[in-house]
Amino acid sequence: MQLISIDWGTSSFRASRWTIKQPVRESVVVERLETNKGLLFVNAILQNSNDQAILETRFETCLMDTIGHWIDQPTTILMSGMVGSKSGWLEAPYVCAPATLEQLAAQLIEIPLLTPHPQKVRAYIVPGVSQSEPPDVMRGEETQLFGLDSDYPISQLRSEDAQLRTEESLFILPGTHSKHAQFVNAQIIQFKTYMTGELFSLLTTHSILAGLCKPNSFDQTSFETGVLLALKASDLSAQLFSLRAKSLINNEAGFCTGSALSGLLIGSELKDLSRSASVHLVGSDALCERYSNALKLLNIKHHIEKNKSAELGALRIALKANLLET
Repeated sequence: MQLISIDWGTSSFRASRWTIKQPVRESVVVERLETNKGLLFVNAILQNSNDQAILETRFETCLMDTIGHWIDQPTTILMSGMVGSKSGWLEAPYVCAPATLEQLAAQLIEIPLLTPHPQKVRAYIVPGVSQSEPPDVMRGEETQLFGLDSDYPISQLRSEDAQLRTEESLFILPGTHSKHAQFVNAQIIQFKTYMTGELFSLLTTHSILAGLCKPNSFDQTSFETGVLLALKASDLSAQLFSLRAKSLINNEAGFCTGSALSGLLIGSELKDLSRSASVHLVGSDALCERYSNALKLLNIKHHIEKNKSAELGALRIALKANLLET
């Protein structure tokens, strides 16, 4: 028996292959892979083909082309992320916050696979989480969050309910759309999304700042200048233009506009956090390092978590949904 957990987003496809053993504490990830076959890749087929059969099977075809070589035994496939959105394989309705692990496990959407397999294969999509006030949604992060919301190693998975965090925790997941999620008693209570990464991408490619931002360059001092600038005032649009003015008027040697822009946007995202908050960061090493630097300037305690939370979250959801019986 094996579990294949997949974080299937807009631009990426990340898969982990679990060998499930009894007791479950003996289960291990034996292989991982990552490709650029996200929804943008799969849905490009819509523009390049008029064959209805190809269009209807494009997600399954992509899935099996990518991880089909792993299916050599009875397999449960658990997918999270934008694959469950309106533009994905099949829309998985949101669970309303406050959301629990049990609710996610109870509302999994099973995907009817069309490709015959000699082994027993079942595939499911994890629902996202929605919030009505203020309006917000997440897909994929909920699986990461439930992988993070524990103080136990996998060896203690069977006694999970006794090991969950009971204090309020703030998790920050930096990215294109950065998420701030509050946990209390193993529930996603509320969350807020910031378009920090998307704004950075747009401003460095399509704005008046673009010509001043050197690709793939980073300067720590310039980054810190941007973070501290964010603390001074709330007029972000004026602060953005001031970065251009600083580059043009002062002509400071070593000033990196792109790094200062990154600091300004991240600082604007983080500046209203309570100074007594205890923050848990999870994401790419580079992004977490930048957020960590900004939080240090803000004198906010924080910890960088291991970035394997999506696969552990998927294992927990599959276990709770009783999908791992051999």
